[in-house]
Formats: sequence, structure tokens, C-alpha cells
Amino acid sequence: MIQDTEVLDTINKKIKEMEMELKKLTEAKSIILGKSAPVSITTEKAKSQKRLPFKNPRGRSEYSIGALSVRIIREAGKPLHVTDIVPKLLAQGRHTDKSAVSIALHRLYKDGGILKKTYPNTFDLINNEEEINE
Repeated sequence: MIQDTEVLDTINKKIKEMEMELKKLTEAKSIILGKSAPVSITTEKAKSQKRLPFKNPRGRSEYSIGALSVRIIREAGKPLHVTDIVPKLLAQGRHTDKSAVSIALHRLYKDGGILKKTYPNTFDLINNEEEINE
């Protein structure tokens, strides 16, 4: 009986962790697709500074390399090669290299729904063509 309770507690804990992860992923997807902005970006202080509002102790922004890269592709409105994205990330203060960006974008491509590959290491948003035609 004690083991059953422990098993149920473990299962409930895992369910809560998965629900939190799902919430984070859903929010990240909406940010990447440009449907909403996180609350921290809409603060007046962040708007006046015109930069990412949060820096963690290691100097990285709260956004992943993949999310920032997708934002850069969206702003360009056309497919971009990884070597075109890296300098823009460096200009934003995100220290990275070609392989890290390539891996991050490839993961988003494999997950589906956001990116498509036009050439090797060249990525575009799936909905970029729809935005141009409208």
C-alpha cells in the first residue's frame, strides 16, 4: 500500500512537471510565431531601453538561439543561411557560432510547424510566403 502511494505521488509530480513544460513550450511557440509577446517585454522599462529586458548572470538573454534566429528570419522576410544569421545574433550580444545556430534551427525544422529548409543550412518560416502574398 505504501509503494502504491509513492508511485502515485511520483506520477502526479511528473504530470505537473509535464504540464509546466507544455505551458512553456506553448508560450515559446506563440512568441516564435509572433502571435504574442511575453509579459516582460511589454513593460515600460523594456520599451524605453529598446533591448531585451532580462539578462541572466552569465550574460545571456532569456531567449534561446533558436527563438532569436527565427525572429531574425521573420524580420528578413526571406530564407537566410546560418552564416547570415550568426553576425546578427552577435550584434544583439548573443555569443554563438555557426554550429550552435545550425543545430537550434535544425531542431525547430525537425519538430515541424515553424521552419522549412530551402537549401542546406538555409531556413525560412513556413508562413513567410503567405505573408508576402497577402
